[in-house]
Amino acid sequence: MSVPPSSGVRVPSTAAKFRRRRELVDTALGALERLMAMFKIERYVYLLLTMFAFLLLLYAAYMLVTRQPGNTEVLVALFGSSGMIAMSSARIIYFFNRSFKLIEQLIEDGSDG
Repeated sequence: MSVPPSSGVRVPSTAAKFRRRRELVDTALGALERLMAMFKIERYVYLLLTMFAFLLLLYAAYMLVTRQPGNTEVLVALFGSSGMIAMSSARIIYFFNRSFKLIEQLIEDGSDG
């Protein structure tokens, strides 16, 4: 539906729409960069925990192959390391999910006006 020029309604040009959209994207990317910088230490802690848990999982697999399978030490190492990997992965996914929802909300709020 086009608006007749005599109606007095000003329709933004394509270039103005493009500039507005570009400003929204730049704002969203800036916000995402600030969020990443704020939680940089937390991400590194979870990365270190995951690396430690992976090494523990490799150790548990080695012990499972070389020792009796019913050993309690092996089972604790196996379940403990896999639980630690799951916990750190869940926290990282939760962080990224919240970040992207915030960016999505920022873009939606900015595109309304």
